[in-house]
Amino acid sequence: MDQASPEAGNPPEAGSPPEDDGSPEAGGPPEPSLRAVALINGVGREPDPYLSESESLATWSAASCFWHPAILAKLTELPRVVDVDFPGSPESGCVYAIASGVADRLPSGFRVQAGDSGAIVVEGFLERSQLVAALRERLGAMDGPDSPEDRAVADDFLALGSARWWLNDLTIAMGHADCLDLENLTREARAGAKAWILGDRSTATNRLRAAFEVLTQAREKFYPVDSYLIDLTLFDPNSRPAALDEALKARVPLTLLAPGSAIENLARRDPDRMAAIRTAISEGWADVVGGAWSESDEALAPWPSILWQYRRGAIAYRAHLDDRNVETWARRRFGLQTQIPQIARRFGLRFALPLGFDAGQFPTRSEVKRLWESPDGSTLEALYRPPISADLTVEGVRLPWRIGLTMKDDHTATLPLVHWAGSVSGWYLDLRRVAGYSPVLMRWVTFNDFFHLTDRPFEGVRPLPDDYFTPYLEQAIARGDDRPITRRADHVLLRAKLDAAETVRAIAACLNETSVDADDIGSTQDTREEWVETGKASEANAEIDRLLPGWGDAFAKGVLGGVDASKRAGFLVINPLGVARRAAVLLPDASPELVPEGPLRAIQLTDEGVWAVVDLPAFGYAWIPRDTAGTPTGANPREASMRDGRLANASIELMVDPASGGLRGAYGPNEPTARVGQQLSVIGLVDAGQAPASSKMQADSVRNDYAGPALAQATSRGKVLDPFGRPLVSFEQRFRVWSGRPTAEIEIKLSDPDPAWLESLSRSDPWSNALVCRWAWPDKDAMLRRVELSHPWETVAERIETPEAIDLSTRRQRTALLFGGLAHHRRHTSRMLDTWLLAGKETGRRFEFGVVLDLEYPGQAVQERLSPALVVPTDAGPPRNGPTGWLFNVDNKGVVVSAIHFSDRSGDGRGWGVSILLMETAGRSSRCKIRCFRNPVWARQVDFQDELIVDLTIEEDSVSVELTPHEMAKVDNSNSRNPAKNKCTKLANG
Repeated sequence: MDQASPEAGNPPEAGSPPEDDGSPEAGGPPEPSLRAVALINGVGREPDPYLSESESLATWSAASCFWHPAILAKLTELPRVVDVDFPGSPESGCVYAIASGVADRLPSGFRVQAGDSGAIVVEGFLERSQLVAALRERLGAMDGPDSPEDRAVADDFLALGSARWWLNDLTIAMGHADCLDLENLTREARAGAKAWILGDRSTATNRLRAAFEVLTQAREKFYPVDSYLIDLTLFDPNSRPAALDEALKARVPLTLLAPGSAIENLARRDPDRMAAIRTAISEGWADVVGGAWSESDEALAPWPSILWQYRRGAIAYRAHLDDRNVETWARRRFGLQTQIPQIARRFGLRFALPLGFDAGQFPTRSEVKRLWESPDGSTLEALYRPPISADLTVEGVRLPWRIGLTMKDDHTATLPLVHWAGSVSGWYLDLRRVAGYSPVLMRWVTFNDFFHLTDRPFEGVRPLPDDYFTPYLEQAIARGDDRPITRRADHVLLRAKLDAAETVRAIAACLNETSVDADDIGSTQDTREEWVETGKASEANAEIDRLLPGWGDAFAKGVLGGVDASKRAGFLVINPLGVARRAAVLLPDASPELVPEGPLRAIQLTDEGVWAVVDLPAFGYAWIPRDTAGTPTGANPREASMRDGRLANASIELMVDPASGGLRGAYGPNEPTARVGQQLSVIGLVDAGQAPASSKMQADSVRNDYAGPALAQATSRGKVLDPFGRPLVSFEQRFRVWSGRPTAEIEIKLSDPDPAWLESLSRSDPWSNALVCRWAWPDKDAMLRRVELSHPWETVAERIETPEAIDLSTRRQRTALLFGGLAHHRRHTSRMLDTWLLAGKETGRRFEFGVVLDLEYPGQAVQERLSPALVVPTDAGPPRNGPTGWLFNVDNKGVVVSAIHFSDRSGDGRGWGVSILLMETAGRSSRCKIRCFRNPVWARQVDFQDELIVDLTIEEDSVSVELTPHEMAKVDNSNSRNPAKNKCTKLANG
């Protein structure tokens, strides 16, 4: 054996003693022969898929325990790992460590033979620290330093043992011969162990590094190219900042998956640790991924809510990461839906991990990397390899086999790990210690480094809505949410209310050329939006209700400015949507003698007051007098009516079932066959023989409330009975049809639920036990299309999630069911669909639906259903330009406008202006014109961080915008007065 220094490669100087390299020939008397054998189950075989955590911990502990330097220094050769089923004959000078729980697999008489031969057997210890302590005591290996730094080096030696075991299994997994230089490894490991005992920490560390390099060279012989390991650490707003200390101290590449709220919270609670993260990012060994502000139920949120999440998240990241934004989209909770790549790209993100770590359904790919593509063609470079859990010990036993699989099958061998900050298994700590010395198994990189170091893929994946299914309902019920269903519906309504209010504010500001906030003390637009999106619904509602009347008055002032106050008093009805519509509004203190004239199509006195049906232009208004005067003009003959038991207008007819109280059918005009019917049903019931049984909806009364001309209304009351005739819940269903409106309304109120039944719901699977609204249609071949972010998509899924609408289509008919924010549905046979109303501990008791026939763009009906028109009493009118007019208008019905926002200072300091959010919903390239009541001075399309995409063409009062299929766009334009460029100021007649 070569006794020269392995570092220098030269003979020692004359007269100097030979260096102790750990081998018995290095000097001094020969050491007693002591060999170590770890007995575990399944050596050289891929672990059983059902391997338990305790079995895995025992295996890892036994395989690496002998590599503690105090033990290693006493051995004459490196420890071996042997299958417990084939241990061989016990020999003198051997010490055996038997993995806990596998001793019963030893051959009969092994212990007796071991005792006879003088071999040492240690068993029964699950934790590695206990096993090491027992071995040191039995072997008398208690020498060595005990400072924290020396204990850390001892842990590095144990990590060397894990690495040796993993490398052996990886070699087998790759089908390769073992090329490990065992002689060099023995020399370096034993020399390092003896240096550690002598307290020479520097030499011990250098020898360790050399030993790890020997392992790396062995791996490079069968896999010489780069392979990547990505450590993904989960961190949320409630995580302990101290949980990051060990990872930051190790200085091994790590990636922190943290939403913007977690980063902001960490910066506030612990500025020093936040500074350490920034330093690590600057040095290149740390990265932050995320994108959104919080881990909300984003996949079922309205698209303005989704945009707010990323806008607010970007603010937090830039504020606390040295003006950096994240580049990689990722979430711990499920948050996948089809438009994420487009939204993420518009916020500057480039990469993605399109997975969910909690639950849910999402597509995966066998390839490591693909382009994740949204319907508009936007792409994110995505890692599709699901991470393994670093907090599960069983994954440490499987580790080399997983690495071997990716090395054999993937163009770029990649293995991601995932764990909570500070919550990891012991094998992970060993693996991280290995990475601090040498890339024995794989090279550790951050997420961003992985994408930068590997080739961009060419092939894309464009999932459809059916490819995703959220776990939100089950999660809400598991955490005891008292409104797992209606909370989301209320958020959808509140978000629509905010967007409508902000649109009224923006248009009023344009009319008055100044901000129109009610007072200087009130909340800002950002504050109001944050309240809506962070669960402060009551504060947001109260603030909107406080400010909206003032904004409505400012709108009316801008429209009616200069009108003689001696003229007729009336109401200005404001449409905050980009959809022309016929709206039903309640007119306070209006004369019940009003007759249709101008935009007023019908009027009716009810118990609630005077209701009117009014024609409204998109982003426009209609003025209605308070009292009648003169001869009516433009009377509308298409009135709502009640005839032959049917509620009807010119577009739709409803028939209420007198026996059940449900909807017997919704019909088109003069159609003999119903398009769709509706009942309440309880699922999960059983009969006396425990066989599945149905509930029964039984009406106590059906009353015809109003028969026109503006409103036809009927109300049914009754109970839902179980199979034994016992009432489970009482109901009231109100059916409404308005004159000239294509949408029929159904309102359901529940009361007096049976306590025992409610208790059973709270303890049951929500998808198996619930009260549902069951829809039925006659054509089993009807195509269902789910409306997601205003886009209709064909669906064949059994469980369908959308808070917007379902469109039932046949060759000649289309029937849209509007859900008002109720998001959870499931097919029941080929002709029925259930919408979830009560499940878990749900306390909501009021639900609203709409049914609309033959509408080309159901997303428009969804908008109209969520955002009622605003009524502003006025002392004078009508406006000089006539009783109706519009302020902004988009000439393409397939383009949806979510909201208009006012800005005191628009881009490049060009004065006040507005931002308009557009989305193409027809699935085809479109060119649209945004017409403005005042000629624009300038216009541009920007991304969602207000960075310029393209300057837009202006033609008189119009801004031309080109959209790709399904594209979301933000358009900034200024209508501030400029005498040189702006000679036209008008309120366009409707």
